[in-house]
Amino acid sequence: MQLPLENKSSPVVNENDSAMAGWMPAPPMPDQYDWLKLSSGEWLKGEIITLYEDKVEFDSDVLGLLSIDEDDVEELRSHNRKSLRFSDGSILEGQIYIKGEFISLMGAGMRLYQRDQLISIAHAETEGERQLWDGGISLGANLRSGNTNQEDFMAQFETRRRTASNRLHIKYVGAYTRSGSEETENNHRLTTQYDVFFSQRAFFRPVAFEAFSDPFQNIDYRLTYSVGAGYTLMDTDDSNWDVSTGFGFQTTRFDTVEAGEDKQRSTPVLEFGTDYDRDITDDISFDFEYSGQLINASSGKYNHRIETGLDIDLISDIEFEITFIWDRIAQPTRDSDGNTPDKDDTRLVFGLGYSF
Repeated sequence: MQLPLENKSSPVVNENDSAMAGWMPAPPMPDQYDWLKLSSGEWLKGEIITLYEDKVEFDSDVLGLLSIDEDDVEELRSHNRKSLRFSDGSILEGQIYIKGEFISLMGAGMRLYQRDQLISIAHAETEGERQLWDGGISLGANLRSGNTNQEDFMAQFETRRRTASNRLHIKYVGAYTRSGSEETENNHRLTTQYDVFFSQRAFFRPVAFEAFSDPFQNIDYRLTYSVGAGYTLMDTDDSNWDVSTGFGFQTTRFDTVEAGEDKQRSTPVLEFGTDYDRDITDDISFDFEYSGQLINASSGKYNHRIETGLDIDLISDIEFEITFIWDRIAQPTRDSDGNTPDKDDTRLVFGLGYSF
């Protein structure tokens, strides 16, 4: 039975309604761990990291970091304060007890809220800054000796800070290759994005920054600053699809240039991108990430980056990762010897990742 709300846009359940008489209050709450009960009846002990886009991230003491469909969660109890964001824009903090259709928030007058009005759960900022962060690191390597001596390395670090109303995403990817005594690859990319949610699916991106360096593409450094917005096109139990766009300013300093050419160039930039992820099975997930930039011809005309692959859960917080990366510059800038770098750089990487 659907209980009446105080108004159609509010998630608050009317406590004075007679239908409330049969609803039992929450049992005593835990004081050390968070507890999650699956629809199968199984209980998990650990820590609620976040609820976002119908996924609950739960760090189990034994099973490691888990991503669980919200529909598979029958009951949830927190041992400390959490921050909750509802569809009407309200953000509340308190110790939470979720069961069935309702949320009881302790610290907000023990009022009940409709679960289907909940957008996200995050650590309360009053619980400490460390609780708001999570992320992961992955490493890949290929070492060959004998007739061919070659060393290939790739490293990736990613971290996120999430509250009920905003998120900060920082990501670094670096690749290095040496064949014998000759360096054949050395590129680095750092991206930062800050999003503020103003509805269940739409977000504003007041700050986005990218720093990129690759001497083999004749780029000493390239800095991009932009502002934009995004929208969630798909949000199901096993799939999520975001799109975003923005505009800003880009400065590129080239490693070398032909005589008479400017070594540093600036351009306005129009950015666009999409991020799609899907859980193929409970242990295998697929990710596809695309970002493109329209710039002036002297800076390259058009850049894009595609990063896609599979993450396969092994044990606890360890994953085996298969990643394909494609970087493209439509009009590369010639170096001082008159050589034009290739437009496309691709690589296929196998590595291990650790989530924290």
